[in-house]
Amino acid sequence: MIARFRRYFIIAAIFLGGCATLNQSECLNANWQMIGLEDGSKGQALSYIGNHRKACAKFNISPDLEQYQRGHTQGLQQYCTYDRGFQRGVRGQSFNNVCPPELESYFRSGHQRGREIYRLNVEIKQTNRSIKESYNLLDDLADDVIEMKDLIISRDTRKAEKALLLIELLEAHNDIGLLEADVELLEQQKAEVIYERNLLRQRYQAGPG
Repeated sequence: MIARFRRYFIIAAIFLGGCATLNQSECLNANWQMIGLEDGSKGQALSYIGNHRKACAKFNISPDLEQYQRGHTQGLQQYCTYDRGFQRGVRGQSFNNVCPPELESYFRSGHQRGREIYRLNVEIKQTNRSIKESYNLLDDLADDVIEMKDLIISRDTRKAEKALLLIELLEAHNDIGLLEADVELLEQQKAEVIYERNLLRQRYQAGPG
């Protein structure tokens, strides 16, 4: 029991430690301008300094807000670009609204275009799921057809049952035909969406123009 509690304590300590943005050494030797620059270049909001303040409070150290803000502004210059906005949009991430007014239009333009690519990727995935489900149904129907044919030719099956099985067999073949037509249509639709996505990606990756 003691060993179990010790193991839980160690796991909890690791988990809680992982939540801290800075350790003791980093807090003691912090270059707050560089930390702000790094955070800004990752698209973190200025308020992210609160996480550092909380991490370093355990060691009686407070961040230098002025230095952090100076670095954060520099970092946003690297982050708030068309390309970064595009990448964020393609990943389906929301518009995080951290860019200054003079840079926001570039970032927003890239993000909106990236979201178009993301939407098409989602559509392709959904179509792939529908195609897979249709193929699974086709496999099930193929098994049913084999089973029904075996019963029809079996000497142990009565004539009345064979007549019903023949009707079911015809219905199964009809369902197979409809599903195959659906799959063909889905494959065609997917190809069209892939073509559109690739065309847009090529155009949008060229830049904001």
